[in-house]
Amino acid sequence: LTGKDDERIRKNAHDKLKVFGIGKKETKTRWRTIFRQLITHQHLFVNEDQFNALNLTDKCRELLKGNEKFFIKKLNKKSKSAIPISKQPADYELKNYDEPLWAALKELRTELATEQGVPPYIIFSDASMLQMVKSRPADKNQFKYITGVGEFKSEKYGDRFCAVINKFDNQQKVNARLSDNSKETIYLFDQGSTPDEIAEERDINLNTVYSHLAEAVKFGSLEITKVVGLPKSEIDEIIQVAEIVGYLEDNKLKPVFDMLDGEYNYGVLRCVLAGLSSDD
Repeated sequence: LTGKDDERIRKNAHDKLKVFGIGKKETKTRWRTIFRQLITHQHLFVNEDQFNALNLTDKCRELLKGNEKFFIKKLNKKSKSAIPISKQPADYELKNYDEPLWAALKELRTELATEQGVPPYIIFSDASMLQMVKSRPADKNQFKYITGVGEFKSEKYGDRFCAVINKFDNQQKVNARLSDNSKETIYLFDQGSTPDEIAEERDINLNTVYSHLAEAVKFGSLEITKVVGLPKSEIDEIIQVAEIVGYLEDNKLKPVFDMLDGEYNYGVLRCVLAGLSSDD
């Protein structure tokens, strides 16, 4: 592409190709950037069976036919910093509730690397693993779109990595509809922390903690009884009072609170009544 003239190029007759020198206006660094972006968007993949040669994917066909446009992200030199690579922020910052899955994926990567006698990063880079934690692909079809995976590695490792991801997705009860703040609170709650302890540890208002727990109840990530610690009879009583005062129509908690003589705080009431729409 850059029109480099040396013995190896001539020996392999690469200088006779129509594309020889077609990209000489661009630097080698620029071409490496282009290739990385094409790999990231699954137009190319690194074929380990062909000594890491770049191969075309099925997705690139429309691009080659001119039916699809591909825009290269231009690097801004001013954005470069003197921060050491080890201190530069990752694309995704691990949360507390991510740690068990992250540890399990690293353990599997180390196991595979040991079996094959290669460094762990040859299996998958940390950046790829972080994206797995963030995206949580459920099968090989989803797994192949993780940056640095592609068709080949998806076929080779997809089943084993997805099995770990799916196992932890069920155990951690991470619901895609929940906000990151709610997931963090749920993780701490599942570890045995009380709402008061969570509020103190996260330095947030207690009502905010109960709002997160109510969201978890609504989407089915936590059971009402586990959150509020009340017997079913008391939960039923709260729901009956809510129906009487018209909570389902106006979502106002104060009439419910007053009719129950303040026996239950607003946070508990919010969690119990969130359960009314848990099947939504």
